Amino acid sequence: MTSKQVMLIPVVLAALTGCTVTPGKAKVDPGPYDQRVVYAIAPPLNESGSLHVDPPLLADHLARAFENVRNIDVLPVNRTLAAMEQRGLTRIMAPSQALDLLRALDADALVIGVVATYDPYDPPKMAMALDLYYRDGFNPHTGVDPRVLTRAASGPQTTPAPGATGQPVTAVSGSFDAADPRVRWALKNYAWDRGDDVEEPIWRRLVPNPSAMRRHQAQIYRISMDLFSQFVTHEMGWRLIEAERRRLAPVMAAHADP
Repeated sequence: MTSKQVMLIPVVLAALTGCTVTPGKAKVDPGPYDQRVVYAIAPPLNESGSLHVDPPLLADHLARAFENVRNIDVLPVNRTLAAMEQRGLTRIMAPSQALDLLRALDADALVIGVVATYDPYDPPKMAMALDLYYRDGFNPHTGVDPRVLTRAASGPQTTPAPGATGQPVTAVSGSFDAADPRVRWALKNYAWDRGDDVEEPIWRRLVPNPSAMRRHQAQIYRISMDLFSQFVTHEMGWRLIEAERRRLAPVMAAHADP
């Protein structure tokens, strides 16, 4: 692995052990931005050693995770893949490639992921890290002094301010084991909120008891690694948006002060 690759796979991978999960949410997230921001999603790097990982499919799952966030427009993953193919890229391996891809797509932000663990056997396990890059000079809040952004962009999950070439502005990570009771609880809530995805009308006929139906839906997500990866990418997308919200909140507060 080259030094450029290391820049895209931060030390955060070594910390993929803890797990704080949240229930699935189908409603629109208010989001961290006060203007439209265009996201592009690159296929995540597979560092898990598993041959079962499908990076373009995971990119599609991640794209859907951001679709219900207010003021975020997500480019079709096929468009990102086409731009990468034109440049002879199968993966984004260096920050310079990320910034070049952002310019080619005319997008504001690029999400790059790394899959550290991918175990499809019941109970499934999956660990990921996500980096968010801004295009050069991009400011997500019109009228905010860039110096305020620079001062505010600090914390355990963030790196230098927007427009800092070669640096992600936000980074998050997570590890999910379906044997963990906390993950199972979140999985039940996620499956319940997305009943239509697992043919809820059929389950209503076969399992009329709501609590039993919730258990059966969660079991489907445990058995299917594709459904479990949808849960994981949803949670990771939520974490990234929350990290962006926390990072930018001091910016907006400072801008609001007279």
